[in-house]
Amino acid sequence: MDQNRILNSDSEVLAESILQYAGDLFPVVGVTFLSNRKNSILICGLEQTQETDLDDFSIEFLPRERHRPGKPTFRYMLDGFFRLMQPRLEKLSQYIENLGFASEILGTYGYTDASMPLKQLAVSAGLGRQGKHTVLLHPEYGPWLRFAALETSAPLPQTGS
Repeated sequence: MDQNRILNSDSEVLAESILQYAGDLFPVVGVTFLSNRKNSILICGLEQTQETDLDDFSIEFLPRERHRPGKPTFRYMLDGFFRLMQPRLEKLSQYIENLGFASEILGTYGYTDASMPLKQLAVSAGLGRQGKHTVLLHPEYGPWLRFAALETSAPLPQTGS
């Protein structure tokens, strides 16, 4: 019995450490789970402001040798995401891996596929409520958050209901 209590205590300390580190990198952090996955989903939110401008983008024109028939000759690059969100996600992922757990950044440019909608996951992690037109409304930041997600094998407690 004492061994289980020690293991649970260690897990709680690790979870607290991970959530504290995530909170140092992102102003909004929550944890949820998906029924079809066994790992924790760590949702991280960063405030969109004029200074951060996470929606800032540029257009990259592809070289002629990369053109494919019927495909666009350019692609959009979300510069704001790569400048501010991506480095923080990579630091958090590395921190979790250094603690001995698997960690994977989900999606591209902070967008996941339809099987993992970030706004709904953020609601289930207790980070806000869904407003009109599927906008997530946070009590402090309102609709001005951009989300990204990490999947990890770390034993994190769910933060929402």
